[in-house]
Amino acid sequence: MIVSSANEPMRWAMFDFLRSHGVNLHRSEDFQALGRVEGGRLLGVVGYNGFCGLTCQIHTAGDGHWVSREFIEKTFHYPFIQCGMEHLFAPVAATNARALRFDRHMGFTEFARIKDGYERGTDMIVLTMAKKDCKWISADTSKPLAKAA
Repeated sequence: MIVSSANEPMRWAMFDFLRSHGVNLHRSEDFQALGRVEGGRLLGVVGYNGFCGLTCQIHTAGDGHWVSREFIEKTFHYPFIQCGMEHLFAPVAATNARALRFDRHMGFTEFARIKDGYERGTDMIVLTMAKKDCKWISADTSKPLAKAA
């Protein structure tokens, strides 16, 4: 089941999930997230923050086989359709080959590399995706997300 961060406990549980999976993210009041839940356990989370103009950040982490086509479609529907964003950017550690491969497979492209931007000795690669280039936006935008319990 896909859930949103509609209530505070779920919102910060998703934030903590990302942090526990190595996402170097600081708490912010604009943090929102979607999660994949099975058996009452979070399997994967996509978080959004840094909303500024028509752009926001996106962060992902998960355990095992947490990605489904429905989850991917909801991942991009939220910022592009629901929030009206035109661009996403994903800051990724240059040493995180798995995340870079996943993000590029999703359609993100490299925009910039910031020396020591992730942490000392680790560059940050800034990946971007424009709404016009997103192949994952579902034609059926009427499907609501399940609310977190």
